[in-house]
This record gives sequence, C-alpha cells and structure tokens, in this order.
Amino acid sequence: MESTVLYFDNAATSFPKPEAVYLACDQALRSLGNPGRGAHRLALNAARVMFEGRESLGNFLSLPPERLAFTAGCTAAINLVLNGLVGAARLGRGDTVICSSFEHNAVMRPLQWLSDHHGIKIVKIAPAPSHYGLIDEADFEAVLSREKPKLCVLSLASNVTGAALDLELADRLCGKYKVPLLIDGAQGTGALDLNLANYPALSFFAASAHKGLLGPAGLGFLYVAEGQSLDPLYCGGTGSRSESLEMPEYMPDRLEPGTAPVHLVAGLSAAIDHLEREGAAIVERERVLSTYFLQKLATMPQLKLHGRPPLIESGGTKFLPTFSLSMKALGADIIADHLDQKYNMAVRPGLHCAVSAHQILGTVSGGLLRVSLGFANSEIEIDSLFQALAEIAREQIS
Repeated sequence: MESTVLYFDNAATSFPKPEAVYLACDQALRSLGNPGRGAHRLALNAARVMFEGRESLGNFLSLPPERLAFTAGCTAAINLVLNGLVGAARLGRGDTVICSSFEHNAVMRPLQWLSDHHGIKIVKIAPAPSHYGLIDEADFEAVLSREKPKLCVLSLASNVTGAALDLELADRLCGKYKVPLLIDGAQGTGALDLNLANYPALSFFAASAHKGLLGPAGLGFLYVAEGQSLDPLYCGGTGSRSESLEMPEYMPDRLEPGTAPVHLVAGLSAAIDHLEREGAAIVERERVLSTYFLQKLATMPQLKLHGRPPLIESGGTKFLPTFSLSMKALGADIIADHLDQKYNMAVRPGLHCAVSAHQILGTVSGGLLRVSLGFANSEIEIDSLFQALAEIAREQIS
C-alpha cells in the first residue's frame, strides 16, 4: 500500500525507490536461482545478474569490477577492512589510525573495538575552523607527518551536516605520506559526481546501496585496490575452488562467502540504470529543493541550523540536502514525535549514530532534528513541514 507519510529522512534511506528497483527485486526472487551453485539455467541467469551488477557498479564509479565485493552493507564493508587488516597483520598494537571528527559509528565503534582489544591508537583530524568542512588541511598534514598512521578513514559526507569531503585533498595528502585511504561512502555515493579512478591513493571504498544510490536495503559493497590484501572476516562456500579448504586468494571470491543476495544486486543494477539516465536531473532537483528549504528556514528565527551555512554557497564545501536543526526550549525528539504523530511527517531526531560529530557541534546533550531531502520531495511538502514546525513552536510558546 502506498505510504501517505511526508518523508524527510533520506539520509537514513532513500524513499521511495525508482519503480524499476521494486520490479527488479521482485522479478529476481521469482525467476533466479543461486549464482555459482549449479549449471542449470536458473543458476546461470543468477550468475549473469551478479556479473552485470558488478560491471554496472564499477562503470558508474569508474572502478574495476573485479575489485568490488558485495557485502551486507557499508558497515559490513568497513568492518571487512578494519578487521581484515588486523587479520592480515597489517594493523596491530601500537599502530595509529586517523579519521575525521565527523565519523559515523560505523567507523568509530569498530575503531574503538580495535583500540580496546588490539591496542590500536585513534587520532582525530580537526575540522575546518568554520566546522563547515570535515577536515582542516593544515591539521590533516600535521597529523599525517607526526603520527605516521597505518590507515586513514574518512567519511565521504557527514550524515549530520551534509558536508562533503574534499576527496582530492584527502587523496593528495594520503598519497604524499603513503598512507592507505579508506572512504566511508555511505553518504554521498550516488548523489555526488564521483570518478574514483582519479584518486590513486584510494585503497578502499565502502558504501551502501540504499541511500544515494537509490537501491535496496541490506546490500553494500567494498572496493579493494590492486595490491591491497585483507583477511576474510568469515569463510565458507564461494562456488569456486571447492576442492580446497582455503579461501580463494582472488577478488571478489575471497570476501564473498555464502549465498549472494542476487535479488538485491538486481535492484541495485536497476537503480544505477535510473541514475545513469536521471542523475543530473536529480542532483539539480535536490539543489533547488535545498535552496528553497534554506529560504523557508530564514523566515523562522525559532530554528537554528547547525554545521552548514544558512545559504547555498557557489564555491567551497559541497553539501548534500541534509539539514540539522534545533528549536529553543524544545527537544529534537519531542519535535520529531509531534511531526510523526500529528502531521504524518518522517524526520530523524537524536545523535544520528554520529556522536563524534555532535561533540564538535556541541549538541550531544539534546541531539538535533535532521531533515534530509530527496528527489521525490516537493516545495509543497517543504511548505507543509515549515507550517507544522511553526505550529509546534507556537504551541510551545503558549
């Protein structure tokens, strides 16, 4: 049944998906077998869907398809790298990993685990002085020079402020100091124009299918650059080298044990086809909506915007259509509950699984109200949201 909710939580998962995504997932479940586990037509057709999905993703991001492993999500991909480096004895006690101050818990919790259990040292790079940029260039280079880290982990974009990483800067400095670079691309992949072949220091790139790529939930991927090696987190059947009890050494089989989610890959392929056709229009639409949102926000002094400038800037840091707000004397959780229960609107309150970002913004105690727009939103929906926020503010005053 079609939802009547006004949806403003696209940073969590994009909604709705292109219709072709739903159809592709459904058709795959109805007509495909287990890829790599048989020579009958259903298995072979499933293997073809996996191959074409990997090619489609590689072409979209300008990455070699054979170096892409499908995972259960971006979090799983990040854990594959961090724990895989430990397993391969390339990261160990006393080694340093550096990251930004805006990392999601998908990065910070695995790092904290490695710190607690394996003696890894974590060092955060200072944000830009305005807090609008994710990293300060001078501090980034100073940390690279001083700490001599074994790995640098950076988010492609913040899920709290929407600020996008200066990927060219990150790649250049990591290349200069010969530090492997892992990018958490959960936010921004699909929404930003990415030609990842342009970044020679990029060692690992992890992302999920269900956000900017407009694909189904439960699927992610990991790019592992040529020359990088990881120990698998878990082992099992791959449909290849079945005569050996050792995991294959080659990608992607080494990191893809078990039955592949062929229906999800089919959905992702459909989503990428949609982005190939409509991506530029989607980006422009979201830019227009962002400008309109900020114009409406300027008319409501009761609301404070955190972590990004109050107007769309033509240069400098790029931003996704994600906005984190606070209202004086009223908690984000209360506002979100009112919007849900009374106005049938979906937003996200709290810390957004990114307490490190809130520490920088000074908003740990109450969190923030996050509004994240998508291509399916409209100016009329934004008008309705601000009308509801104005009514909530008046009720609070009275």
